Amino acid sequence: MEYYGIWAVRGPGSVMGRAEAWNKRDGVPEVFTSKGEAQAQAEQYNESTASVHVRYYVKEMEPELAKNALRDMEKAAAAQKRAEMLDVIGQFEKSRNLSERNRMTWFHNDFGDFRAKPGVTDEQIAARYGEVLEMKLEREQTRSAAAVPDNIHGYTVTQSVCFSNDRGFALAENPRASSPFVTWQFTEENGKREYYWGHYFSKEESAANDYDKRVNEYRVDYPTLTEKYFYLAAAEMSAEQNYNMIDGAINNLPPARADLTDGQTYEEIKELAPETLPDVKPSVTEKLEAAKRAVKDAPKKQPREKKPSELERG
Repeated sequence: MEYYGIWAVRGPGSVMGRAEAWNKRDGVPEVFTSKGEAQAQAEQYNESTASVHVRYYVKEMEPELAKNALRDMEKAAAAQKRAEMLDVIGQFEKSRNLSERNRMTWFHNDFGDFRAKPGVTDEQIAARYGEVLEMKLEREQTRSAAAVPDNIHGYTVTQSVCFSNDRGFALAENPRASSPFVTWQFTEENGKREYYWGHYFSKEESAANDYDKRVNEYRVDYPTLTEKYFYLAAAEMSAEQNYNMIDGAINNLPPARADLTDGQTYEEIKELAPETLPDVKPSVTEKLEAAKRAVKDAPKKQPREKKPSELERG
């Protein structure tokens, strides 16, 4: 088999001086098994180059160099695909607020990407990636099946969210109405939705802000709720020891941990030997409850004394 590459030549008229080498992409020489494909790519480079001193030519490549370059290209493509899968998994785990024990990824702040936790294999990453894509597809299909009618009292629903308690919010518009934008709360039963408590607006931005506000406030008031059609999988992944049996039932619990307390209670251990306890971060629910208690227990501000007016002073 013959292999072809693209030979880049910089002429002596360049301020950088004359030079020539194989054209590389991501640090690897480009390899083509067809001379026609290589010629087409070279012509494209010549048309798009901004320098009159740089030209690209097709050149036959030594088989050994070409094979090494192809292997490097395959490795680079595999690494890129792995990074994409980890990003999908990491974003999913973050959005579902999964416990550290059930996560496959961790976020590298310096590089701004998700990395596989130690001990996680490529096979596990591929399996988890496939499960996440399937769940997303199932979620979209279920949402489409349970979609609201296109037209409700002349308004077309453009965005909605339904929680696991069969209640949710919708954003809709009707260009012909005096208030063309509206947000509703709704209750869903057997795929049908009943809308109420509408907030009407003349500007789309105001309606969108109101929609986000209502949804976010509802999430704060009911922190244990998840979006409907996805809560079973989220509950499984929060409780089970791994992702091997995401099947709609919590049946893959981690083994019971050995009791090494010798009969002491948690409070006794916390007082006598706190260094032996794991660092347990408070849950989102606990944080919200603590914030509510802090607001409730905060001293009320005393009303300012009203200064007497000039007439009252006289």
